[in-house]
Amino acid sequence: MANPPAPVIDRPERPGHAECVTPTEKRIIRAERRADELVTIHEYDPRWPTLFAAERAEITRALGDVLAVEHMGSTAVPGLPAKPIVDIIASVERLALTDAQIVALGRLGYEHLGACGVPGRAYFRKLEPYQFNLHVVQSESSLWDHNLLFRDYLQAHPDEARRYGSLKRKLARDAGHSLLLYSDRKGRFISRTLERAREWRRDLAEPTSRGAGRDDGIRENRVG
Repeated sequence: MANPPAPVIDRPERPGHAECVTPTEKRIIRAERRADELVTIHEYDPRWPTLFAAERAEITRALGDVLAVEHMGSTAVPGLPAKPIVDIIASVERLALTDAQIVALGRLGYEHLGACGVPGRAYFRKLEPYQFNLHVVQSESSLWDHNLLFRDYLQAHPDEARRYGSLKRKLARDAGHSLLLYSDRKGRFISRTLERAREWRRDLAEPTSRGAGRDDGIRENRVG
């Protein structure tokens, strides 16, 4: 049986920086070049939630029939270091956006980049005066559920958020100018964390189910 192909040693982008990149990762680097940028991680900025709130109102008006607009990603987790880009996810009844909706988002400064490697979403990017990524997805899709579950889990588990922040700093140093490579390697941590998040959500739901037969007064005391 032939041995699997060895990783490719990519040409370093700056002196003293060598990177081991597999063939699959090289394809990721080549794909969707417009989405690539230098990966920089900043300390948490308390302005991020405010920037999201203002942008949500504009996006809601532009899309018209949007069902919900949420702040997702690292900038939605207090204290978590992140790229200085506010990620926004919008849920719509039908993912096939109209030309009018795309034009309306364009007037807000959003460039439409298609699915950009993630089936089931319409991806938009805004670069100024502040940077935003907008992910438009189908209502009740796994993209909607997983992104918000990951956010909620990190918000509720500061130790996990700190570990994630440390990992992101390391991956950013390794990835250099390849945002797609950074995202791919970060995805391995996210997948494992989502498994724990699903268990956490089930555990939260179980006491509610067991208490379904109690009177309203007892339930109110437990929630409060």
